[in-house]
Amino acid sequence: MSIALPVLVLFVLLAFAAGSVPFGWILARLRGIDLTRVGSGNIGATNATRALGKTAGAVVLLLDAAKGFIPVWLARRYGLALPLDGASPALVGFAAICGHVFSPWMGWKGGKGVATSLGVFLALAPVCAGIACLAFVAGFAVFRIASIGSLLASLVLVVAMIVRREAVGSIVAVVATFALVVARHADNLKRLFARTESKL
Repeated sequence: MSIALPVLVLFVLLAFAAGSVPFGWILARLRGIDLTRVGSGNIGATNATRALGKTAGAVVLLLDAAKGFIPVWLARRYGLALPLDGASPALVGFAAICGHVFSPWMGWKGGKGVATSLGVFLALAPVCAGIACLAFVAGFAVFRIASIGSLLASLVLVVAMIVRREAVGSIVAVVATFALVVARHADNLKRLFARTESKL
């Protein structure tokens, strides 16, 4: 049997493990705060910004993005050892996102996956990820609500990757990611429709 499949499995497991590290929760605990008990209770950058300030929020954003970017970058760098051609890095990236959303360290709960998704797709399709970032900035600038910016950016990312005809594996991954992000924003969507969503 080729070593390619075991290598891919190893990459996926390591990506999930990297994604599962709850940087927001860790940083907050270092300051004596349980991030799951303040604000929205989410461990991502938005709630970290509310609880810890803009600088800490930016640090969490970068760390959460890095744990998506680095596994995919490594998978692409050593892609010759992996099966499924271009689909392997996408699978590795999705594993990192799932690790963040379903972190075993947080009782199989976690963040909403937006920052980690940003890191993944910066590595897979940087132009599309850049367009999505602009969509986030535009949505947030108009409404001052992070969830609107995140959902808009996720949708724009899907459209951009389809329009630019990115690799099939990457498109499958971005559609799955979009579905996951929307599902994780279910409560936000309810508050948005009720016009009770908090502004940042």
